This record gives sequence, structure tokens and C-alpha cells, in this order.
Amino acid sequence: MKLRYLLFAGVVLLAAGCKPSFQGPDAEDLDYRIRVDFCKTRDDMREYIQKFIPDVTEEQIDEWTANGKLESMEIDGQRMYFRRAHTNLFLIDSNCIAVKKALIDPSEYIGGVLASDVASVNSIRSYIAESEKTGKNFVNPRYARMRHTITVDADAVPAGETVRCWVPFPRRDVRRQKVELLATSEKKFRVSDIKAPHSCVYMEKKAVAGEPTVFWIEYNFDTTAEYFDLSGAKAAAYDKSSDLYKRYTCEQPPHIVFDERMVALSDSLTKGIKNPVDKVKAIFSWISTTFPWAGSREYGTMANIPAYVLDNGHGDCGMKTLLLMTLSRIAGIPCHWESGLIDDDDSDWGMHDWCRMYFEGIGWVTVDQSYGLYKYRDVYPELTWINVGSVDHDRIVFNSEWGKPLQPAKKFARSEPVDFQKGEVEWRGGNVYFDKWHMSYEVQYINK
Repeated sequence: MKLRYLLFAGVVLLAAGCKPSFQGPDAEDLDYRIRVDFCKTRDDMREYIQKFIPDVTEEQIDEWTANGKLESMEIDGQRMYFRRAHTNLFLIDSNCIAVKKALIDPSEYIGGVLASDVASVNSIRSYIAESEKTGKNFVNPRYARMRHTITVDADAVPAGETVRCWVPFPRRDVRRQKVELLATSEKKFRVSDIKAPHSCVYMEKKAVAGEPTVFWIEYNFDTTAEYFDLSGAKAAAYDKSSDLYKRYTCEQPPHIVFDERMVALSDSLTKGIKNPVDKVKAIFSWISTTFPWAGSREYGTMANIPAYVLDNGHGDCGMKTLLLMTLSRIAGIPCHWESGLIDDDDSDWGMHDWCRMYFEGIGWVTVDQSYGLYKYRDVYPELTWINVGSVDHDRIVFNSEWGKPLQPAKKFARSEPVDFQKGEVEWRGGNVYFDKWHMSYEVQYINK
């Protein structure tokens, strides 16, 4: 393991003005986490690639390894690959993307849109129409019930020891969602403060030998779509002396850092642009067209996430969001992190990150850098900027910041020191990492 991967381990950083705390894993823990992430072999890479490129050569694999498109690391003298490197290859290499795209049957498209995306397109058009009809920014409510379960592996914690668990819980201070806690697996529990940056329900339970330790919470939630038409919008000048401006335009090390490279990049992308909305669009468009989405390493293994995106040419939702936030704050645009769960097709809930931007005279709006410029903008050009200012009713928000302490605070470094969507587990002997437990979601939709 090379030292440069360990430089940020165990550091608690305070950012001037914002004053957030951030604690990464110590060196030993970081080494373990990297080994969990880099667990695939060259044979694993070859076997997967051959499904799409049967005659792939060793020279091609060598080239993808050397240029980082097959992300790898030397561990104990052996070349080990990131656990998602093989699938990522077909998301970030243009030739591999073309190979996989060619396998899509043309009959799967309806009017230039994949059949699996038609419902999403219709939903977007529906909430825009409803907003324009009613004059409301928050429309098209959806009602559902969620059970979020965390199952800790049998004997991951010694029998008789107390397992401490933090389960993500929808925020109660977000205008476009409402939540009602219905039940918990444990009679004793604590719900975090309404303004806590990471909203959660905390519970404890004794581990039993040979049995998994299970925690769950169940709640009803209502979510609405949010629509702000920012086409031609002109934001007023910011009051740079305000607490809001100072708080949401400052650095937040280690992932929002105004170093020389970031400052130069932000300045070049926004040069000559006066309107804050147009500044954000310029940065948003550049990230969208420059960096493809790809599955990410655990955030706790990266020293500076926006720098990783620039250096490696790709990133997932949170990584690209942190890059957007860094460049936007340098440009004087207030913004803050937001994340939780997203449902793309009424059946498959997963983790997702985005942010909120503040424009004077307009207010806070949602900006989803990961979704980028609308992918069907050639068919629906009017939706090109739909992900700057608008969002469907398909999200639950857990977090209003990243990298802040939980309530109650953990005693050990979090498994995910940046985000909080899976949950966290520990006992008096230390943190229980992701490979020792798993989560699941059960959703039931409610008609009202």
C-alpha cells in the first residue's frame, strides 16, 4: 500500500467559517477498507469483459489497467482491481460504451426514448404541467410506507455485547416531504433533532451467539415534485455579509477545498458571466459533458473526492456533486449537500446524492449534477435543464450536510464518513464495517 493513500487517515479537520468536523478512518482501518474495495483479480476482469468482447486481448486489459479505466492497486505485491472496475469500464471507455449500446434492440426505444424510461419522461412532463397550471412549485404528491432494515451478521459482534445502530430517517424540515414514524424494532429509541444534519433513529441491542442482530424502522412518507423554471431567470446580487452567504460559500475540507487548481477551473468556466444562475449552468454543463457516471469506491478511502474526479475522469452522484459544489462556492454561489434515497422506476430504491443552490430573489432550488443535462434533450429540448431547479417526487431526503457528527455521536470513525444513507453500526470494540452487515428496503405505495 502506498503512503499517499493514508495521508488523511484519522484526521479531524475544522474549516474556517463553516466549522464542520470530519473524522476519517485511521491507517489500519483505511488499509482494511481499501482491501474490501479492491478485491477483484485480473481473471475476474477478463471473464466479465469477454461477455461483451469475446476476443479481448491481454494487451487491451493492460492498456485499460495502465490508463485507470480498469481501476486497480498493487496490494501485497499483487495487482488487485476495484470491485466495480469491470462494470465501470463499460460506462467510461467510449469504445466499450459503443459495444454495449450496439447490443440494445432498436425495438426497446419508443419515440427515441428507452421503454424503461418512458414512465420517467411522462412523470416529469406531468409535474411541469401541474406546476404551470396551479402556479405552485411543489406538486404531484406521492404516498408510501417504508421499512428500512439493518441486519448485522451473526457473530460480527461478540455475544452479549451491545450493538449500537443508527438507521437513516427522512428529514422533517424539508418542504417537499412529510414523514410519520410508525414502529421500531426496539422499544427504546432516539430520533435525532429535527435540524440534525444527518437524520436518524438510534437503537441498541445485545448480540446473541450464532444469530444476526436485526434493527428496523417503519414509517409513512409523502413526497412532492419540485419545479422551478429557471430559463432566463436573473438572480439578484448576494448580501455577502449575511450568515447564509458566509456559511454556504466557504471551504469544507477535506472534500471542498479552494486550492489553486479548483480556483483556476472555476474562474475559467465562469469568466465573463455575471448572473449566478448562468454561472451554475456553465459549471453544471461542463461536468455533465466531461465526466461520465461510474460506480464509486467507498468515500472514506478517498482523500479529496473532487480531485479524484478530475484525476480519474469519472465519478458517481456524490462525487460529481462535491465537484459542482466546490466550483460553485468558489464562484460565490451558496450551496449545500442533500442526499437520501431515490426510486427510478417504482421498484428499485437506491442511494443518491445531489445539492441545493441558493439564488437571491429565487430561493433554494435542487440541482442534480449526476443526472446532468437531460439525456433525452434531443427528443425533448425543453427539458435540457430540468435537473437544475427541479426534481420529481421520487426522493427521500436524509441529509442536509455531509461529514457531520451523528446523534448520538459515534465513538469510532463511521463506515461512511461523508454520507449517511445505509446506516452505521458499532460496539465498544470498534466500528462494524459494511462487509459485516447489510441493509434492505421494503416499500408499499399508498393511494390517497
